[in-house]
Amino acid sequence: MKKKYIILIIFAFITALFFYKIDSVRKAAKNYLSESSKNYLKIIFYGKSRVKEINDLRFYKLMNYNQALVPETQFINIDLKIVKLANFYDGNKTPQTFYVDFIKNNLMTVDSAGNFFLIDFPSLKNLDNNKWAKLNTNLKFDNKKVFNLLSVEDNIFISYSEKKSEDCKTINIAKAKASDQELNFDLIYKSKECQKDYGSGRLAAYNFNGKDGLLMTVDVDGAYLQDAKLRDKAQERAQDPDSIFGKIIFVDFETKKHEIFSLGHRTPQGLLVYNNNIIATEHGPKGGDEINKIEYKKNYGWPIVSYGDLYGHQIEEDFDGTNYYYLKKHLKNGFEEPIFSFVPSIGMSQIIHVPDSFSKKWQNNFLVTSLNGGSIYRVLFDENFSKLIYLEKIFIGDRIRDIEYSKELNTFILAMEGNGGSIGILKNLAE
Repeated sequence: MKKKYIILIIFAFITALFFYKIDSVRKAAKNYLSESSKNYLKIIFYGKSRVKEINDLRFYKLMNYNQALVPETQFINIDLKIVKLANFYDGNKTPQTFYVDFIKNNLMTVDSAGNFFLIDFPSLKNLDNNKWAKLNTNLKFDNKKVFNLLSVEDNIFISYSEKKSEDCKTINIAKAKASDQELNFDLIYKSKECQKDYGSGRLAAYNFNGKDGLLMTVDVDGAYLQDAKLRDKAQERAQDPDSIFGKIIFVDFETKKHEIFSLGHRTPQGLLVYNNNIIATEHGPKGGDEINKIEYKKNYGWPIVSYGDLYGHQIEEDFDGTNYYYLKKHLKNGFEEPIFSFVPSIGMSQIIHVPDSFSKKWQNNFLVTSLNGGSIYRVLFDENFSKLIYLEKIFIGDRIRDIEYSKELNTFILAMEGNGGSIGILKNLAE
């Protein structure tokens, strides 16, 4: 009898799909079906292994968010505390994308819409939600989108796009003196080129040939276009030595001009300068996220070579998917090999060095944060940053856009995008 009942439910559900809106059907199923019946339907449509994967992900994500389960690592015990950004927006909707950095001991955040907040050290130490101060700025962000925040000594730098027309946005860098009240920005760089949209703009301080300045990642637009001709034409700019798109550029503080530092990049969202080594993390297509050691004038291959390939919706009739769309083996085709490539992709964001003070068991380690992966990846490179020795996945259960380290607290601060945005405070319980 029970089996007949389930079969009738399935028949009714399938019939409803043809006569009603799918959203209405989902809502009705959610409200009226038992948990066992809903799970049975999921298994029919998705398969038992996929349903288990989805249920496990939801379970662990929920537990991490409510702090009932701390992230697990192989050798040390760590703890994650979460402070929701909604507490500081006075009920207003919080943009999901935001970035963090320390100004002396105080933590600053800025979201993609240009809202700046500052929390002083005592408040951060005690997780006092009432001591966040919103900072005023002289910039109007109505037609702008922020892509990164960087502090260098007493200065604040931001990268942002500025809309000139629907299909034309420039990429810019502005500088302000650190303040706990108002940030007065001066423009130090504005691109002459423009494109429809941007997916990166990560900044890092760098001295190049005796000149102080900033490295900035600039992605190339059009990667998700289905039309092959339009997509390939847009992506070809990553190989154009006269274009800033698909590049890492150096901006000189004195001249305020840029120089192309490396080329052949898709969407480099993470950037780190460590002991004069430049390490970048980069989004690939479907698969092929990369960790790269960046060297001057070197070519990293996009859009010619990648260990990933086209998304399913981009495969057209003249490309049946039998062979790869992009070439493999960077070095064989005249390009720089990545240190490591993730297949499948994890949606990489920032990379940071782990200070020796954080843990005796994490010496010489680096952390790579991820968006779609919802995890932090602890990695160890060889001495020359030419290969990865090991990788440990630390599941967090949320999209992690940015990460910074507080020496005074001996903690990592995470910019987490889910549920309206949260600050994650990751500490080592043993030390």
